[in-house]
Amino acid sequence: MGDLNGTLKDNESWNYSKPGNTSYFSFDLRRMVAGSRLVDLGASGSPFTWRKKCSNGGGLSSLKRARLDRCLVNPDWRIKFPKALVTNIPTTSSDHNPIFLNLFGDRAKLRKEFCYENLWFRDPRCVWVVRKSWSTVFHRHPTKNLELKLLQVRK
Repeated sequence: MGDLNGTLKDNESWNYSKPGNTSYFSFDLRRMVAGSRLVDLGASGSPFTWRKKCSNGGGLSSLKRARLDRCLVNPDWRIKFPKALVTNIPTTSSDHNPIFLNLFGDRAKLRKEFCYENLWFRDPRCVWVVRKSWSTVFHRHPTKNLELKLLQVRK
C-alpha cells in the first residue's frame, strides 16, 4: 500500500507521458503485479492520487495526473478481508493524495455538519466564544488548527 510510482493501466494517467510511451516504472510495476498474483483493491474518490503542474516553455502550463498510490493484496488477504475498501482522500498540502484503507468496509457514519445559527448572535456570550477560539492556536498545522477552532466554537 502506498506510492508505487507507476500505473497498472494506461487510462490511470492524464498528461503523464507521451501517447503509446508508458514509463519505465509502469512496465516494471505491471510485470511485478502480474507475476506475483497481486490484486488491486481499486478505490473510491478521485481517480488520480498524484498531480504536478508543469510549464510547457511558452508561458503555458499543464497539469499531469496519475494514479500512483494504491493498495495491492494477495488472494489470501482478500479472502480474510472481503469487505475492505480503499478511499482516495483529496488534499491541497501535498502532490500525493493519501489513501485510506478500511478493513471492514463499513462506511463511516458522518457527524452532523456544523452550521452557524443566526439567533446565536443575539446571545452576548457568542462573540466572546468565537473571539476566544479564533485567537487561540491549538495546533501548529493550519488545517488541524482550523478543525480544533471549529470544534471549540461548536461546544
